[in-house]
Amino acid sequence: MVEPGDIATWAAAGVAVVAAGVAGWQTREARKSRIAAQTQATEAAKSREAAETQARAAEEQVALMRADRDERDAPEFSVSAVDAFTDDTNSFVAKVVLRMERGRALR
Repeated sequence: MVEPGDIATWAAAGVAVVAAGVAGWQTREARKSRIAAQTQATEAAKSREAAETQARAAEEQVALMRADRDERDAPEFSVSAVDAFTDDTNSFVAKVVLRMERGRALR
């Protein structure tokens, strides 16, 4: 004959085994989650570094384009003294020619 205490003991042991199994499963799932979070953090750091590298490259490209534009658009002048003389009023006069050699017309 089975005693009521034996049934309670076996039931408690069964519950303990199930609880241990659930705890083990939760531990395994938590470990998987931790590893996934670490992998995601590593990938995020790599993405940030790649974005920073791209931003630096874009800044350098913009600087090169601006320098090229400024060089192309910048006017270039030549200055020459054409004549220097004393006029009728006994004043010294210098005639200077300023010529734009290249660049966009100025206003």
